[in-house]
Amino acid sequence: MVVQNCHKYIGPEVIVEASTWGLPVILLVNDYGIYCANCYGWRAGSICHACIDHRFSRAVWQGCALRPDLVTKAMVASRSFALFLAWRADAYFKANVVLTAGEAFRRRLIEAGFREDRVQAGIFPHEVLGAPVDFSPPPASSVPEFVYYGSDLPVKGQELLLEAVRHITKRCRISLYVLKPSEWLVSLVASVAHANPLVEVSLDAEAKWGSGVREAVASARAVLIPSVWVSPHELVVYEAMAMGRAVLVTQCSSNAELIQDGLEGFVVNEADPRMLAQRLDRLSGELDLAEHMGRAARKRYQETLLPALWGKTFFDALHTARQNLHA
Repeated sequence: MVVQNCHKYIGPEVIVEASTWGLPVILLVNDYGIYCANCYGWRAGSICHACIDHRFSRAVWQGCALRPDLVTKAMVASRSFALFLAWRADAYFKANVVLTAGEAFRRRLIEAGFREDRVQAGIFPHEVLGAPVDFSPPPASSVPEFVYYGSDLPVKGQELLLEAVRHITKRCRISLYVLKPSEWLVSLVASVAHANPLVEVSLDAEAKWGSGVREAVASARAVLIPSVWVSPHELVVYEAMAMGRAVLVTQCSSNAELIQDGLEGFVVNEADPRMLAQRLDRLSGELDLAEHMGRAARKRYQETLLPALWGKTFFDALHTARQNLHA
C-alpha cells in the first residue's frame, strides 16, 4: 500500500485502515505536508516548528499561509484540522516505511519524530519530457543567459538570486519563468531590473515547460535553483541535468547531494549572494566550463536519476515495509 503525503484528508485514514488489515504501508513524502497546512514549513524567513510541535492552532490564528491572497484562512483551518486528526491517531507513524528523496530531508524527518530505521532516502521517479537524445552544448552568446523557473514561493530563493544581481561583474541575462507570480515577486524583480547595467533581468509569467521553458533551458548557460530551505530533491534539478545544463544549487537543500561542486555545477551558501554572483561571473566568462559541467550533469542523471532506477528504491522500501510490519 502506497500513500502520497499530499492527500491530507484521506491519506491518514488510508494508512490507519491499511494497518488494521495487516498491509505494509509506504508513505511517500515530498514536502512538509504531513506537518504544515501549506506544505513548506516556512514562516518569517525560517523553518517553522509550530506544526511540527503539534500546535496546529498557530497555523490558523498566526497566519502561517505563505500566500494569504490565494490560501484563505478557511483552507488553512481545514488542512490544519485534518493534520490534527491525523496526528491524534498517530496515522503517519503507523507507516512501515517513509520514503523521500535526499538524505538532508531524511534527517529532517527523523528530527521531527520518525524512527530512523523507517525513513529511507532515494530519488523521485520523474520522466523529463522533451529531453534531447544527444548532448547539445550551451550556445555561444555575447550575453550568456541563466534561467530560473518554478514556483514564486519565497522558500525557492528568488530573493537570494536577485540580490546576487547587484554583485555580478560580467554581462549576462537572468530570466525567471514563474506562472502567475505574486505581487511580491513582481515587485522584487522590478526593484533590481535596473540595479546593475551589466545584467538584464526578465520575468515571464506565461511560459510552461512544454511551451517555452524547455527551449529556454536548452539555450541557457546554466539553471539556477537557489532554494533557502531544507528541501528534498527538486524536480527542476532532474530536468536541468537531463537537458545537459550546469546547475547552481544551495548547500542547505538535498539538491546539493545531486550536484558536486565544480563538476556538474556549483553549490553555494544560501546566505551569500556574493558567492552566487561570483559563480555566475565565472560561468559567464567560461563557456567551456559550462559545457563540461553540462556533460557531467547529463551523465550523472543518466546513471543515477532515470525513472527506471526508482524501481530498485521502491522494492527495497517494500521489502523493509514487510519486515517492519511484523517487527
